Amino acid sequence: MRSRFLVLTCLSIIGFPPILVESLNLRPGSTRAVAHPPEEVLISPSRFCGGQVTTQNQQRVTKSLNILRSLTFLQTFALTLIAFKPVPHIVALLGPDRTTPLLSKIASSSSLLQIMFAPLLGSLMDRAGRKPIMIMSIGFSSLINLPVIINPSVLMICVSKFIGPLSAELFAISSQAMLTDIVLSNKYGNDNNGSNLLGAAMGQQIAAGGSAVLVGSLVAGHLSKYRIEVSYIASLGLGLLSMLTVTFLMKETLPASAISADPPKAGAFKPIFNQIIRAPSSCLRLLRNHGMEVRILAVLLLIQSLPGLGGDWIQILTKSIWNISTKHFSLYIASFGFLLVLANIVGSVLLEKIGLRQFTVVTILIGICNPLGAILYGFRGMVGGTLVGFLTFAQTLGVRAVLVSKGMKSGASAGELAGEISGLIAILKVIGPILYSSLFTKGKEWFGIYYLPFFFNIGLALIALATSLTFLPS
Repeated sequence: MRSRFLVLTCLSIIGFPPILVESLNLRPGSTRAVAHPPEEVLISPSRFCGGQVTTQNQQRVTKSLNILRSLTFLQTFALTLIAFKPVPHIVALLGPDRTTPLLSKIASSSSLLQIMFAPLLGSLMDRAGRKPIMIMSIGFSSLINLPVIINPSVLMICVSKFIGPLSAELFAISSQAMLTDIVLSNKYGNDNNGSNLLGAAMGQQIAAGGSAVLVGSLVAGHLSKYRIEVSYIASLGLGLLSMLTVTFLMKETLPASAISADPPKAGAFKPIFNQIIRAPSSCLRLLRNHGMEVRILAVLLLIQSLPGLGGDWIQILTKSIWNISTKHFSLYIASFGFLLVLANIVGSVLLEKIGLRQFTVVTILIGICNPLGAILYGFRGMVGGTLVGFLTFAQTLGVRAVLVSKGMKSGASAGELAGEISGLIAILKVIGPILYSSLFTKGKEWFGIYYLPFFFNIGLALIALATSLTFLPS
């Protein structure tokens, strides 16, 4: 269900009071500057009064978060507009048997490139700043619409689907680093409370993207009755609006003292080739360099994320097997937007009330309703299971928050963590589309069913449940 997790790549925040957490430390043995706003950026001239930051400081921080939230809404809206129309268009031209492996190969190839460059971009942002990467990501995702508008051939659509996820990931990395700069710059209270507050903040930011998915899916369903170029024109317009917003309204969150005036001379680009060569192993840093707690959290995050990284097989299933129209499928995805908002608002509260382990266990258990409903009752069962198990949209909330918090305690910087998490998830994006397309196309041949991917998802849920009960703190 790639569309469900479209919004999870774009980070934002909705009106959540900022967490001001302590400055980041250098990794042992590292000589480069770690990106974190200096104390005067978020503290001066405000003072702490009774454990609360002054109104002046809150207004400055809230303004930055609101702009970031607006950018995420616009960019997610633009991506959602073109998330549904290309697949049925290609299916109509090539048929489902040729479309499924083609799109899975494109998704995997795009993710493989992401593996090569995500860790590099995280390091680069710590030297050159977050804003240039964000501008580049929005520019790529907007301009790639032009070839499809001019010539909506299978080749042009496939090129767009190859570059689009890369651009979205660039945006996710830069926005996550910006959010970390703003929210985790200084801290108050104990570490556990900080982790819970960070999880709550992530829930609020996902809710912003969920709102864009809701609105974008409804609009995309309406546009599906027109030619495919119309959807891409609308997406291009929103992309240009995002570009104007980030250029003129968004401020660089990396302090000027941490940005190299001459990156090439400072050595920022000198090791690029070596970093690219080492990129596959760099993506595994979360599993090697940050201790056992981070390693377990990273593995759990991978298990939880895989069902949402299977590519376009679910839309092909609904179109070719269940005969669901693009308009009705887009309405189903629109419900994801509403459920994302609801789940992450409720999840933000539950995470603080019942704790990380209990919250994660509950969301995993009710998440089984979706694949089980699809197996038993088809499309209607899948819809019903999605509604009953709505909290599964917030399943990774606590795990991701603690992963970021523990990673920073081990000495990783904001940009470095963003790149490492992105690169690790990208490994699943290479494996996921090929794995799920094989399960979908071979399920009928092997077992006489089309629902093998759903059985696989139930198995993953049980593994995640056992891992959570064994290793997560209560």
